[in-house]
Amino acid sequence: VTLMKTLTKDKYNFPCERWLDTNEDDNEVVRELPAMGRQIADPRPLCVFTGDVLGAGSDADVFINIYGENGDTGERCLQNSDNLNKFERGEVRRLIKLRIRHDNTRPYSSWYLDRVEIVDTKDDTTYYFPCNRWLAVDEDDGQIARELVPVDEAFMKKDEDGEGGGATLGLEQKGNSFPRLLHACKNYKNKFEQGAINEFTVEAVHLGELEKLRIGHDNSGGSPGWFLDWVEIDAPSQGLRLRFPCGRWLDRGEDDGLYTPFVPYELKIYTSDVFGAGTDADVFIVLYGQKGVCTLQKVCRLFTPTVCILCQLEDVGDIIEKIRVGHDNRGSNSGWHLDKVEIRRLLRKGKVTTIFPCERWLAKSEDDGETVRELVPSDIITEKLLRGGTLKRTETEVEDALESELKPQIRSHTYQVSVRTGDMYKAGTDANVFLTIYGDLGDTGERKLSRSDNNRNKFKRGEVDKFTIEAVDLGQVFKIRIRHDNSMIGADWFLDQVEVLDVDTEEVYMFLCERWLLLGLMYFLNLDPVAEPHHGGGVHVHL
Repeated sequence: VTLMKTLTKDKYNFPCERWLDTNEDDNEVVRELPAMGRQIADPRPLCVFTGDVLGAGSDADVFINIYGENGDTGERCLQNSDNLNKFERGEVRRLIKLRIRHDNTRPYSSWYLDRVEIVDTKDDTTYYFPCNRWLAVDEDDGQIARELVPVDEAFMKKDEDGEGGGATLGLEQKGNSFPRLLHACKNYKNKFEQGAINEFTVEAVHLGELEKLRIGHDNSGGSPGWFLDWVEIDAPSQGLRLRFPCGRWLDRGEDDGLYTPFVPYELKIYTSDVFGAGTDADVFIVLYGQKGVCTLQKVCRLFTPTVCILCQLEDVGDIIEKIRVGHDNRGSNSGWHLDKVEIRRLLRKGKVTTIFPCERWLAKSEDDGETVRELVPSDIITEKLLRGGTLKRTETEVEDALESELKPQIRSHTYQVSVRTGDMYKAGTDANVFLTIYGDLGDTGERKLSRSDNNRNKFKRGEVDKFTIEAVDLGQVFKIRIRHDNSMIGADWFLDQVEVLDVDTEEVYMFLCERWLLLGLMYFLNLDPVAEPHHGGGVHVHL
């Protein structure tokens, strides 16, 4: 492979001369190539030790990613082992390739991982990554991915002598802890009983100063209602013991009826196989279901064709009705061509996979210039583990599922937005303008009005700019929120009115403003529609 830096004309050669083939060479289909002339690192033997406990072995596919000061290996599937039957009880696996997980796709996927060892043959250093925990949806804390940090040899010997030990579980994002299932209580077999104090251990990388916590339950069982008195966190690394008082019910039938359920999800994001499809911008995904909404921020940099993310999120229900996916348009290669998103809701005895096709650009310079898209599902795949250990797979097209489980209104609609700037001195603005449309079935999320359909220079005095927004059916539109970011010199803006046309239903909603949006007064407005758009009306401003 030869790369040329177009500005300086510098060329970099990356020799390979090896197979990328599951039937050739070492059967790997991914290779990391150093530039010619750079010192090539020696292969590092990698040993994966499965624990010697009942049912410890796994038939699932295992993936690993090793991180160092200068980068990471990328996620690799551990395919070729010295042992014909991999990941069996008490066995060792040796490879050349540390976040480790399995895909939970086989009937016997639960896996008890003892440790991972990596030997640097160059300086004869061994890195030990202890785990001693289950990677299983029905064991321990229900996680099927662990991030392990290395310990020294003395720690491992201490662990073997029975004097302590344990693995450190890394987080997806430093400073933002994902929810953890409080599964294994240290002092009671039956958890969360009246008057009891239950103790749990939560391992994580350093989060900085602890400010708040979020706790909830999944509302399952015969008596899910729970009166929580307080939560106390002992952080020995910081020398702190913090108490978070609650004194309230987490119950649908008590108090304010609030509870926060969390379930494990697996998200697979597929970037299209087109030139320049990857992005270095921060990507976000919002899930919408029958039970609520949850957001996954800063997914990762999506330069690889497929990215898999395992996380605990708020339960949005069995059926995910739509998702909103977008990025912040930052970075030198922010444009992104998204092929599809697959979201699996991992259940104790199976999983439900919802497929959201896209096949469009999220880029300012491509397609319609939008960096946010709302996607509706095309297929729903249900997999259930039967008593005999077989996996039953059922695939349903959303057209059929809509009739039984999904709301019939879950369809993509096109909304044409007309924005009229007032006809007075310095009424126009050069700032960035953002709009959110609210309906009784949901909202569009905040969208930047970046590309006018009829004017190259937007938001000028006396002009009407038209924009096209695609979103899942909002139902009856009852409000909009419009603002600007007060950027550029001529940011002050006199907005006359906004008209929203639902192209699919031909319904028109008129929002009168006739006010300035400027710093010191206000630069955002919430507007209600006018009952009789052509005969005047009022403006309702909510600050």
